[in-house]
Amino acid sequence: MKKVVHIADYKISHNPNILLTNGLGSCIAVALYDKKKKLGGLLHFLLPDSSLSVDVSNPAKFADMGIDQIVFEMIELGADIKHLKAKIVGGANMFSQIRRKNYTPIGSRNIEAAKVNLDRHGIPIIGEDTGADYGRSVEFYLDSGLVIVKSFKMGVVEL
Repeated sequence: MKKVVHIADYKISHNPNILLTNGLGSCIAVALYDKKKKLGGLLHFLLPDSSLSVDVSNPAKFADMGIDQIVFEMIELGADIKHLKAKIVGGANMFSQIRRKNYTPIGSRNIEAAKVNLDRHGIPIIGEDTGADYGRSVEFYLDSGLVIVKSFKMGVVEL
C-alpha cells in the first residue's frame, strides 16, 4: 500500500508499504530505516530550525523537532536506534538566480540541519541526493529500504 507524506508531515510504517512524497524543492525528505524490523519513516520538513517560527505546533515542519519526533516514534514501534540508517533528499536552491550577500539559501541550511540532527541521534546517512537547483519526488520501499528519487532534470536515481 502506498502512503503519501505531505509537506510538513511524516509517516512511519512496516513493510510491504511504500512511503511517497512529492514537491521537494528546498525542503528535505529524511528516510529512516531499520532493516532488521523492516520499519521505515519518511519526514518532509520545510525549515532547518524551530527557532525560526513562533508557531511550533507542527514538529514535522522543522528539522530539529521533526527528526526527534520520527526517531522517538520509530523506537516506540520497535526500531533499534543502533540499526537506524538515513537517506536524505532535497535541499535545492530553487531560485539560484537570486543571490544575496551573506545569505545561505534555505535549501543549503536544510541539508546541514538534517545532517546535524541525524548526527545528534547517532544515525548515519548512507545515501543522499541533495542540493542543485531542481525539484524531486521520493518513493521509499519498506521491503528493502530502497529510495527512488525522481526529477525532471535528472530522471531516476536509486539510493
